[in-house]
Amino acid sequence: MGHAPLHNYFAAQLEGLARQGVLTPGAPLAIAVSGGPDSMALAQLCLDCAASQHPLHILTVDHGLRPESADEAAQVCAWAQTQGGVTAHQLHWQKDEEAGGNVQEQARLGRYALMAQWCVDNDVDLLLTAHHQDDQAETVLMRLGRGSGVDGLSAMRGRQQLQTAAGSQVTLLRPLLGVPKQALVQFANSRKLPTVNDPSNHAQKYARSRHRAFLSSEEAEGLGLSVQRLTQTARTMQRAADALDAATDKLATQSITAMPLGYLKVQLAPLFAEEEELRLRLMRLVIGAFNPGTFPIEEEQLLRLWQWVIGRGIAGQGADAPRYTIRGLLLEKAGATDDPSLFVMREPRAIAQPLRLCDAPCVWDGRFALTGDEGGGGNDLWCLPVAALGINKVRDELTGAAAAQFAAAPPMARGTVPALATIGDDGEARMVGLLTDKGGFRPFLQAKTPLILPESQKFEGESPK
Repeated sequence: MGHAPLHNYFAAQLEGLARQGVLTPGAPLAIAVSGGPDSMALAQLCLDCAASQHPLHILTVDHGLRPESADEAAQVCAWAQTQGGVTAHQLHWQKDEEAGGNVQEQARLGRYALMAQWCVDNDVDLLLTAHHQDDQAETVLMRLGRGSGVDGLSAMRGRQQLQTAAGSQVTLLRPLLGVPKQALVQFANSRKLPTVNDPSNHAQKYARSRHRAFLSSEEAEGLGLSVQRLTQTARTMQRAADALDAATDKLATQSITAMPLGYLKVQLAPLFAEEEELRLRLMRLVIGAFNPGTFPIEEEQLLRLWQWVIGRGIAGQGADAPRYTIRGLLLEKAGATDDPSLFVMREPRAIAQPLRLCDAPCVWDGRFALTGDEGGGGNDLWCLPVAALGINKVRDELTGAAAAQFAAAPPMARGTVPALATIGDDGEARMVGLLTDKGGFRPFLQAKTPLILPESQKFEGESPK
């Protein structure tokens, strides 16, 4: 923290957010509080510095992974009830016993999903977490060990977008990234805040715990891998990543056209004029446009894809192959030699299942934002791919502008176009029309993608306000 008192530092962060237009007068704030000293310090700082101008809501999640977790969440709520100017809300996450993989990662995404959905349901746009300087250093060190590039070593941002499964967004703020953990612990102790200790934070079976232990060792300091140096690396990489993202976004506006029926057209000439890094970033953006927030595509895969784009043979998909499949997408070369282009469309076998329109608003197939049916007829309408109705049958039924658009689409894209249909008692689907006023194509064409969250579980329980 240097010479600046913690209160002054936190107040300066809030003032900066206000100058940027992120924090508006009277805007409610949600605060993620686990009960540890870091998050309890954040809650107290918000009470000290923001409660007079902003409604405060503490969100605490019981993950159910330890016997003590329910009592710890209840302790947070009990403390909040003794404070003025804040409400507390206890959320419950349940582990999916059938899901494999990293339990901590599942719990992290599940926690964010619950909190983000609560924010959406309660018209709260900002969610604060207590990530601090030591957390940032651990993230950099872990990603360095994985061979991450500029984006990975940028680590955590002070501001990030969270996106729910239905497409709503909440802004995640980390106002304490420049604060050492020890300063927060000392502050929590000095204010006699009730805190809990999660033993999993020190369990050596978790990679983050091992990196945390290494950073506190003399060996790390001797190698120049101090918390301060690693967080400096993150700041440097963030500036580089921001510059590359801006250049990628500019290139995207020059080269990518989103077609209303749900596919992209990429003009390749602007890419050929750029450096390799920007070419690869543009291709990564294209691949992620239908499914933003998924695990980043590996550089080796991008390089193989680009080799196909420029006409160099590779195993299985040679230079002359007109199409290339990757991550549920189908890429097709088009255009003349002097003006080449790519069509990027959903691979037919990877398309999403039909969806009742009454389940909107939501995002269908990662591509189309469905707005629902305000007229009340949504129970009878389904969104489904044209292939389910029969491509030739749909073509023959369309007229006017819709028929012209459909005819102009690449043949391989026509079956993936969404249509509205009714499904009779006999199970037969009957087309009403193409998806027009009930939704639209919404590819994510920005270099910086939000964190896409899984569908949140039902909200249960709330402490007295």
